[in-house]
Amino acid sequence: MLIVGLFIGNITLNAQGFVNGSFESWGLSNTCEINLAPDNWGNYSTGCIAFDEANQLLCTSTIPGAASNGNIYARACAGPDWQGGEGVFQLVSNLNPGQQYTFSFDYAGSNLYGGSDSVTWRVFIDDTLVTQTPYFSSSQSTWSTCTYSFTATQTTHKIGFRSYFIYPCVTCAGSSGIDNVKFNEMPTGNLDVQQQSSYTFYPLPCSDKLNIEGNFGYPVELTMYNLNGQVVLKNTFTRNTQIQTNTLLPGVYLGIIRKNGEVVFKQSLLKE
Repeated sequence: MLIVGLFIGNITLNAQGFVNGSFESWGLSNTCEINLAPDNWGNYSTGCIAFDEANQLLCTSTIPGAASNGNIYARACAGPDWQGGEGVFQLVSNLNPGQQYTFSFDYAGSNLYGGSDSVTWRVFIDDTLVTQTPYFSSSQSTWSTCTYSFTATQTTHKIGFRSYFIYPCVTCAGSSGIDNVKFNEMPTGNLDVQQQSSYTFYPLPCSDKLNIEGNFGYPVELTMYNLNGQVVLKNTFTRNTQIQTNTLLPGVYLGIIRKNGEVVFKQSLLKE
């Protein structure tokens, strides 16, 4: 079933982001093996030395053969559980305590120098491990995406990424690529009572259909997000309508109605 709840207050859009999240900028460029954290990032390595610039023009044998975003990605030497490998961190500021944020990054194998063990990227917030990617081959040449959501407890959090190889290991070596580290824009906050009263969602609860009625007379766009900030449904209409919700997986969603790009209505949605 789908349970809908109202929010009261002011609405904002999360636009927080990492600086140089695609690793396009390095203090020492034009070399394949820099062993230096990219610009705006701190060195978070506990093994090996530091990140390498994976620039396809300079490192023609690098796996994968292209960045997931831009022209450059970062390559890291992986390390064991008790030590860890190469990594970077960034202090992310201007966060609102109590607000949920979502960020993502792309990862792949990047085995330029040998070693065939599977590797993983581990994510740390304030030096505490919060999640990690599935283990993947050091020679995996396609990009995958990892997404993580957290609730800020202070205005600044340290967010770090570090590479590890699987243990027990065979070669005890491997390397991994990372790129496109970014915060995903996710609507947060609330609308005032007058705006909320302009629309109605029903029946409550519902299992496979949701009716939306309101004062239209103009095109509006409904967008539904999951808690990872990903869009799961989008529809544009000009009058009372009914949408199918049976394809949504159980979980919490956020429904946003926009008029001319401006948010005019917000609903919390729980699919059970």
